Amino acid sequence: MHEWALAEAVIKALEEILREERASEIIEVTLGMGELQPIDIEVFLSAFRTLAKNTPIEKAKVKIHMVEAEFKCELCGFRWKLKDVKEKLSEDVLEAIHFVPEIIKAYMHCPKCGSTNYSLCSGRGVAIEAVKVKK
Repeated sequence: MHEWALAEAVIKALEEILREERASEIIEVTLGMGELQPIDIEVFLSAFRTLAKNTPIEKAKVKIHMVEAEFKCELCGFRWKLKDVKEKLSEDVLEAIHFVPEIIKAYMHCPKCGSTNYSLCSGRGVAIEAVKVKK
């Protein structure tokens, strides 16, 4: 169901773009999916196609790319990506983080100073990065 809600939100945003641009249809949309966004892309795309049926978005080409998770330590200022520390995390932990990203602080610390006081800079959520429309 989560994927359907996300697809519906993207469709609504694209409908708003159509209105703002006074365009007749969406030709292409590029979406950024956060590495820590718990989503099944195939289910999302199926939901998107179903919800876009019989709308000016129906024929849109959908491009999706993953946005890497990047963190910044609030204590020492060090920045790192999940891929930099992934080998230190077990497959079970990585799967748990995929389903509940908020638990990452229980398993990961700043690689430089060991603090758990860090923030997520990128890699969560779904973003419309680019849209091509037909006027």
